[in-house]
Amino acid sequence: MDNKTSQTVQILKYLAISCAGGGAAALLWMVTSVGGLLGLFMVFVSLPLLMVGLSIGVGGVLVASSIAALLVNQGSIFLLGQDPQVLPYVMVGFLLQVAIPVIVLSWMAVAHKTAPAGAKAWYPVGSILSWLSVIGVVAVGAMWLTSYYVLGEGLAASIDRFLSEKTPLIQEAMSSSGAMLPADRLLDMLDMLKKFMPSLLVISVWLGVIVNSILAQYFLSLFKVNLRPSPRMADVYAPTWIIMTMGVCGVVALFTKGEIGFMATNIAIVLSLPMLFAGLGVVHAYAATKKAGIWLLVIFYVLSAMFAKVIILLTVGLGIIDEWLHIRKKFVQQLDKK
Repeated sequence: MDNKTSQTVQILKYLAISCAGGGAAALLWMVTSVGGLLGLFMVFVSLPLLMVGLSIGVGGVLVASSIAALLVNQGSIFLLGQDPQVLPYVMVGFLLQVAIPVIVLSWMAVAHKTAPAGAKAWYPVGSILSWLSVIGVVAVGAMWLTSYYVLGEGLAASIDRFLSEKTPLIQEAMSSSGAMLPADRLLDMLDMLKKFMPSLLVISVWLGVIVNSILAQYFLSLFKVNLRPSPRMADVYAPTWIIMTMGVCGVVALFTKGEIGFMATNIAIVLSLPMLFAGLGVVHAYAATKKAGIWLLVIFYVLSAMFAKVIILLTVGLGIIDEWLHIRKKFVQQLDKK
């Protein structure tokens, strides 16, 4: 087989992979859009696209995302029977929740420099997480600009008004589904959403993509088709600059109120994402040095599910402290000797 034929076969192979990934993502999106228990699988919509991006690169995931967007657009009309007037909103939702985050993460994940000796230096995971947080801050800023210039009010006021108007509908929907919460519990939940809704939206999108990227890398590594070697969790560090930036926002949030305090709080939460994974890196580094390490991690994640707020705060704090106290240093040294 000559070189030209080999290139043609490779291109067709990549195109087939991209079509399969895009088709799978679109199918998952439409199936989970039906609602009910199927809606729980919405979190895995980005998995097929990430498997494309982490196996053949950003070009492949661009093609796959375009195919998925086209199929979502057409499928929403012919399969789900949605009103053509709402299609722009469906497309925007798919692009913002799935396609764009996947493309960005895939691009940074496979970015590398090649040394003269041929060794590849991959972009650090901590830096990737930091830039994802920065993009998240831009998204929060876009929400504020849209609220201010389109709705004519601050983002905090817009969210407060929206949730206040929707409270009766939320109560009615929960009642009809049999998942009725006590009134005071529901009000507490809505009050939390009013304070943290922008950051919760951003963090939920990024966490979904990050978790799916971990799953995609795992599946690809089983068949040895991953472009990048699987990074070690113990090697995830938060850069100093992102910690300092989050600290400044945290101070502003503590000493200001109103729209400025609201924005500073949400930006600080978005910027805490790298520190969360840096803290998890310390936990994983410690567990890896113990014989019962896997069980320590199981206990840790079970406790995280039970006491999410406390464990998340402690883990973020651990990631920050590790930057200066180097808590994991001796654990990593032990791992490197194995």
